[in-house]
Amino acid sequence: MKGLVAFVLGVVAVLLFATRGGGELACPAIGWSNGLVVELVEGWPAADAVRIECPSPCGPVPMTPSDEEPDAVTVHLAGATASVPLMGAPESVTVTVLAADVAALGRAELELDWVRVGGSAECGGPLEATATVPVP
Repeated sequence: MKGLVAFVLGVVAVLLFATRGGGELACPAIGWSNGLVVELVEGWPAADAVRIECPSPCGPVPMTPSDEEPDAVTVHLAGATASVPLMGAPESVTVTVLAADVAALGRAELELDWVRVGGSAECGGPLEATATVPVP
């Protein structure tokens, strides 16, 4: 009987080891970015774009090639919002609202509250935050 119990425990141990990869968590390759949504509250004059600056490099993922620093990106607005893909998840950003002639209409430093929208805490995955820009 002891031999049978030892055999069964051995099989269970081998199966657990094989299905768990030796105790290590297997995460998929990184293929995602975080999403920052910038929203202008009602009352802004005719704005065309927003410039997002991070306090340290957050790796903006520009939609078109750019000569901007790795901690800043400019994105055109769609109505009163802009979606900005970032490689990092900064605690805060500085948003400068720009007119069509690139004149600064206002600037705000905003704290961000990132929420996981995919993946897992163990393996990482995309986060999303919304930055609401008040009228100056």
